[in-house]
Amino acid sequence: MLGLVAMLSMTVQSQKPIVSGYLGKTNYGMVKFNTGLRVEHPEKWKKNTEVSSDYFTGVDFKSEFEMVYGHIFSNRFIVEGIAGLNTTSIDLNNMRSAFSYSFPSGFRSEYFNYFGYPKITDVYGGINTKFYRRKKGALAPIGVYYGLGLNFHTYTVHLNNITAQIRDYNLDQIIATQMNYGEFSYNLVELSGSFGATSALTDYLLLDVGFSVGWVFSGSNYYENEIPEESGFDSGLLEMLQLYQIGKLKIGLAYLF
Repeated sequence: MLGLVAMLSMTVQSQKPIVSGYLGKTNYGMVKFNTGLRVEHPEKWKKNTEVSSDYFTGVDFKSEFEMVYGHIFSNRFIVEGIAGLNTTSIDLNNMRSAFSYSFPSGFRSEYFNYFGYPKITDVYGGINTKFYRRKKGALAPIGVYYGLGLNFHTYTVHLNNITAQIRDYNLDQIIATQMNYGEFSYNLVELSGSFGATSALTDYLLLDVGFSVGWVFSGSNYYENEIPEESGFDSGLLEMLQLYQIGKLKIGLAYLF
């Protein structure tokens, strides 16, 4: 009887999945930087006095920072919790007719040109899963992986350092004026897919390099307060943010514990 119990115990133990981690460590904290090319819009925001009415025609680079906690559930599967922060901008010239304007008398101008690089802050959090390829010889957290992610973003747009040009038909001249609309928040959901590889630098440090493709979409609570004189800013901002999440290089440094 005792022998039977011992055999059953050994069988159960042999069937229990073994999570080796890396040198017995199954948790890590990671600092990650995400970047990629941007066209038509700048990454760095500027005050209205530092921006001209010319279109932004250069190339800039995305700059997201993330803090990641990862847990190794098996030799093939990892779940990460993510908290991220980003400061970016947008060229209002490239928003086309994002705003309209009314004179105090009620006369509507034929063309009203806003320009500036308003500050946009992005605070987000979410989860990411990593699947390590057995056929590629991977053993979590080392080797080639594929990932799926879900993030919730809150973008705050600071429309308080922008300039407007108004053509006054009575005076036949262009009038420049500073506009301060305040701050407006937008909530979006991001789905992403990624692939990459993790390698060991030391017994405690890992280097994670990957590439992700994401897509953001607005829900029922995309924004709460509408911008005054707005005639397309919300849809233009969503289009820009969707392009922003397509294609990012991710570089992370992890500490195992």
